[in-house]
Amino acid sequence: MGARMEKSNRRIALIGFAILMVGLGISDSLRGIFSGIFQTHFALTAKGLSTIIAVSYAGNLCFLLAGGRIMDKIDRKKAFLGFLAVWMCAMLVFLLTDNYYALLVGMFLAMGASTLLNTSITLITPFIFATSPAMIVNVLFFMQGFGTSGGQSLIGNLADDFGGWEAVTGGLFEWTENHVGNRIVLAFLIILKLQIPDSGEVKKAEKDRQGRKMKGNYLWIVMVVIFGVYFIAEHGMLNWFVIYGTNALGLEQGKAANYMALFFGGMTVGRLVFSPLVDRLKVFPSIALFSVISAVLYAAGIFSGALWMLSL
Repeated sequence: MGARMEKSNRRIALIGFAILMVGLGISDSLRGIFSGIFQTHFALTAKGLSTIIAVSYAGNLCFLLAGGRIMDKIDRKKAFLGFLAVWMCAMLVFLLTDNYYALLVGMFLAMGASTLLNTSITLITPFIFATSPAMIVNVLFFMQGFGTSGGQSLIGNLADDFGGWEAVTGGLFEWTENHVGNRIVLAFLIILKLQIPDSGEVKKAEKDRQGRKMKGNYLWIVMVVIFGVYFIAEHGMLNWFVIYGTNALGLEQGKAANYMALFFGGMTVGRLVFSPLVDRLKVFPSIALFSVISAVLYAAGIFSGALWMLSL
């Protein structure tokens, strides 16, 4: 691939991935924002509401188990576009139906496909942006965080009924009588032009980069535990924070959504601001430092009801 073509390919990748990450950020934030509205619209008990959350993460698990094998067996670009098509179908299910069970199907597909798209972008980026992969990954996840935090603040303050859910889903597709899917389809068409190394090339490059196998290395167990607990904390906030603020603390939905937007806004900024500190302290000391700080603030916020501590 010539230098000019490589530069063009990087530009296409950055634009397409950035558009997609903003859309994924908005989409992933919707469950928590609309949880109270779902409960009212479908007359759900707490069990019915928690089923929405459980089904979405079941999609996460199932897609991750199958997605890795798919990406190993077929061309990475085809796999990526397939995951994106599944996510688009989930958005259409949300837009075109008003049924609790259809909502569950959409949540299963949306969360599963969203997770695989995030994973695919993380895996593909180093082979397109070989000179600065970490910076590009940070920028892309900053864009996702921008979509998550911005969506939570804006949507949380404007949406007050099920019509808001339909409007937001339609907004992702820019639904009108004349055209459907401008934003999401634009990302699809941009990525369609992208040149991505096939699975054989990527597998060889990954093997060369790793240098040695992980087998026998106990640190992966530590990382699984750390990531698992972190995932519970972050997604507990994402899915339950608004309804906790409104039902348990008596806040207006907009105010509760603003606190959650502040939480994810802090994560978004922190990914960029604290990167130099992580480089200086190294990975495990950084994990220890931030874990202690966040655990203290998280526990203090829960037990005192001071939501600013949770957000911080």
